[in-house]
Amino acid sequence: EIIYMAYKMDYLTDVILRLDFSVNCEDIKTELKTDIQSVIANYFPIPEKRSTELQQVISSANDPDKKELTIKTEKIIEWHYFGKNREKELVITSNYIYILIKKYNSFDILKKEFFDIVGALVKIYTDIKFNRIGLRYIDQVDLINDKTSRKNWHTYWSKYINSNLTSGLSFLDDDQKMSRYLSSIEMNYGDFMLRFQYGISNPDYPAPNKKQIFILDTDVYSVGLYSIADVENVISQYHNVAKDWFERSIKDSLRGKMGVVDGNE
Repeated sequence: EIIYMAYKMDYLTDVILRLDFSVNCEDIKTELKTDIQSVIANYFPIPEKRSTELQQVISSANDPDKKELTIKTEKIIEWHYFGKNREKELVITSNYIYILIKKYNSFDILKKEFFDIVGALVKIYTDIKFNRIGLRYIDQVDLINDKTSRKNWHTYWSKYINSNLTSGLSFLDDDQKMSRYLSSIEMNYGDFMLRFQYGISNPDYPAPNKKQIFILDTDVYSVGLYSIADVENVISQYHNVAKDWFERSIKDSLRGKMGVVDGNE
């Protein structure tokens, strides 16, 4: 059962929501309609147009005796937009659309901004479909300001993080020499996949780890063929799954540091 909890603060450093188009939107390579741009500007007021070159290698498949390869170069535009403090970014290309949030407020806000923009796309490109959906939450549990003395990494993190995720730390022969501790779990739920990565990535790697930072990285995604209506339902489902994995990963002592409040999220 999913525990819905809301917190006064969180440790989220990146929230990424991405849709891949099932067929390339050729128009977007050179132009983004003003109707779409005006909706984007409501949420991402700083535009940055980036030109990039796409190289395609074409073989002479019609004539098997010829071994010639032709390289076709195409100039395309990537449409980047930023929040007013660059706390979030939207990218649209002919292949995909994604939002990266560095200062996350709530799932409802993320969903509204994303689907307002995708809705504007769908209004113009009415037959657009999506073949990959991904929602990813990266939490960096940063307790650098915690002055509690620690006997070792295992006993320290076991106070805050589910012991099943920290048990590998008890295997270390020398706690002071550990420079990285990362593990991953991959789940196949049938309709979607989940990749869960956790541990100590250490910003000073390969030096021995000194920082009290534990990563919980939950990536829920699927490949198929989806309409915009499908996507809205699927994204909400993925959010609930990611929330469940996060809640099962942490202990009440960490919830205490985050500050539990009434209501959702």
